[in-house]
Amino acid sequence: MLLIGSGLLAAAPAATPAWASTTLLQSWPQADSTVTEGSIDKVGLSFTENIDANLSSVVVRGSDGSTYNDGHLQVLLYTNLEQQVRPLPVGEYQVTWVAATGTGDPARGEFRFTVTPSTAAATPVAAPYQPTYDGGGPGEWLCLGIVALIPLTLFMVMLRRRHRREMDLPPARPDRGTEW
Repeated sequence: MLLIGSGLLAAAPAATPAWASTTLLQSWPQADSTVTEGSIDKVGLSFTENIDANLSSVVVRGSDGSTYNDGHLQVLLYTNLEQQVRPLPVGEYQVTWVAATGTGDPARGEFRFTVTPSTAAATPVAAPYQPTYDGGGPGEWLCLGIVALIPLTLFMVMLRRRHRREMDLPPARPDRGTEW
């Protein structure tokens, strides 16, 4: 019996759960990707566990060492970090991040992406669709008339029923006859 008890005690430390840190699922822009100039206003990271913004950080640096963070780090839907960035000129960028859940060691990592010149200036852009309103036609007035008649009809039906109820004679009682 003593041998079994000492065996259980020896196995107990191995059975305690380890505090696992969170794992990066996805980033935007993606690691080692190329994006066009002006297409990014934030960098985002998605993790496997709930993230504590107070213990986490995301830093976006250009190849010249400048930091492009703009504003505070936000946690969206508990597991996503989002960092707003200033306009990113053409060049290479490194994102360094720390994601902490508050229950274990923080996860750390980094990735790179490249911003290339935008070709939008050379491509003609069609004017955005602007819907116009011509004032409607007879169909619009017909619908409006029907919509206005429905409550008026319901009011008239209710008024007529009320009038009938008030005009109905009380039921005759056999013990008093029909005289009033």
